[in-house]
Amino acid sequence: MSTRSITDYSAALDFLKNDWKSSTLIRFWIPKEKFVELLIDESGVSICREDNGKFVFALGKRAPLRLEWSKISFERSSSWLKELTKYEKNEWEAYSLHVPSEPRLELTEEPKDEEIADFLKEHGRDLSVSPGNPEIVRWSSIRSDSGELEGVAAICKWQSGEHVVASVVTDSARRNKGLGKHLMKVVSKELATLGIKQVCLGVTSSNLGAVKLYQNIGYEKLFDFTFINKTSS
Repeated sequence: MSTRSITDYSAALDFLKNDWKSSTLIRFWIPKEKFVELLIDESGVSICREDNGKFVFALGKRAPLRLEWSKISFERSSSWLKELTKYEKNEWEAYSLHVPSEPRLELTEEPKDEEIADFLKEHGRDLSVSPGNPEIVRWSSIRSDSGELEGVAAICKWQSGEHVVASVVTDSARRNKGLGKHLMKVVSKELATLGIKQVCLGVTSSNLGAVKLYQNIGYEKLFDFTFINKTSS
């Protein structure tokens, strides 16, 4: 089985251009300056980037791997996973949304960082961004009739230059009451107002409520992943 390596970022994008899922993944999750290699054979492709060492997306039934790669997100159908049973596994999913063309609205005043931080501390967990992170473009939010914060989500410009939605949190005492759907509608309208055409997000697979919400409001699944860090066994 022959293996091909592409180390030029533009050439890697060109190779993946007819596969919208893989091309979206590389555009959003891998900045040009962090790209290392696209490794290709008949069983799949692996995309490697610098991220405190090498981090790899292994796509396909048996994507080619290099021995030195240890932090790998495998597509969940990968046959490699049957051979890596001794390692701890974390499952997550990647989604994309082509932002609907909605009427532009006047952006409301953002909550103060201190209010967001207190809200996230009380209601959030395993968050990817927090107030003060430089990638944050805007905090979308919803409030109760009495003015209390009920949900926040960060619109971020990622290292890649593309936009993602992160740290989506609603009032934990009022879950399953439509707050998440309301919040994500606000996010969508604000994305349109900011002129952002496409966003991605990642979510832990065990967060079933969030997974169901994103699917119901139009986010398209890119991949189901199982992450393994072979240095942590």
